[in-house]
Amino acid sequence: MLIFRENPSEHPGLTQQERDALPASKPKGLAVPWGPLFKRMAPVTIVYFCYGWTLWLFLAGSRNIFCTARI
Repeated sequence: MLIFRENPSEHPGLTQQERDALPASKPKGLAVPWGPLFKRMAPVTIVYFCYGWTLWLFLAGSRNIFCTARI
């Protein structure tokens, strides 16, 4: 089982010598601005969904055109 720790010096299996050898922990970064990010990504997501949906309709419909033999 894998366990992720934010700060490796908190691991119970480390000795004091190993803790001293670790570099100083970095401060946490800024919080993610979810509101502005969503507002900027929503149009791209909608356009990509519409593109995929239209392509699926075209390919599903073209199967009938190309697979029927007209002799």
